[in-house]
Amino acid sequence: MQLCIRAPGWHVVGMAPRKTTDDAQTRPSTDKDGPRYRAPALAKGLEILELLAGTTEALTLSAISECLGRSRNEIFRMVQELEDKGYISKSLENEGYEITNRLFRLGMEQPRVVSVTEAALPIMRKYAETTLQSCHLAIPSGGDIVVVARMEAPGPVSFSVRVSHRQSIFLSTSGRLLFAFQTDEVRADWLKFFPRSRTKADKAAFLVDADTIRKRGHLTSESSFIRGVTDLAAPIIRGGSAVASLTSPCIVRIDDERVTTLPTDEIVAAASAISEKLLPTD
Repeated sequence: MQLCIRAPGWHVVGMAPRKTTDDAQTRPSTDKDGPRYRAPALAKGLEILELLAGTTEALTLSAISECLGRSRNEIFRMVQELEDKGYISKSLENEGYEITNRLFRLGMEQPRVVSVTEAALPIMRKYAETTLQSCHLAIPSGGDIVVVARMEAPGPVSFSVRVSHRQSIFLSTSGRLLFAFQTDEVRADWLKFFPRSRTKADKAAFLVDADTIRKRGHLTSESSFIRGVTDLAAPIIRGGSAVASLTSPCIVRIDDERVTTLPTDEIVAAASAISEKLLPTD
């Protein structure tokens, strides 16, 4: 039996199959910004992608239908089209479908992301070679952070975060750092994604923490996921706000005397060097 496992924030409107009509496809809706025309087929495709992106296992056509509250016939052609275009694929383990990394690759091709990663990679490599610690580059994406580049530490042992890893802005070191270096307007927008399971006190503590991080200029925090790992993070600034976070999950190695202290100054210097490379040349 397959369960509908949905990502935080996923909202299913009803569980009964929904019917569409020609009128529904062409009739404009109205909101405060004026009339808008609906695109039901596009909406179905996006619902399928969002569902599969938030699941921990491949979903069969029947499971997708049940989770979305749509009939199998209603989504069959859309699933086939998404598979043909390479956005989803059949699992090798069962008959279910899973999302591919095509959307991630498209996002990585944005000039903004390309310019940051191109500027960061040489500096990230130098940081890893100097400190013997790994590091990764994370950018904001909706209510999450996404890791878009990483650099492994030299040597036989290291700890690193995989590229394409996603995590809530409010539950990650990189997210806390990015939030700290945003304008009030951006902060207010991001707070719409604050986990509903957290209390008002949690939100207040998060905001105080963000102000403290901003005053300090960087973040040092014990990892909330792995014992023995200390996260260091520093902002990559462009236009007065953080466009990315340079984060280093640091470990202490007993086999190498060079890895005994946290490279706080080095992570701050590396992030500053990347920020300088993003400044206009004229």
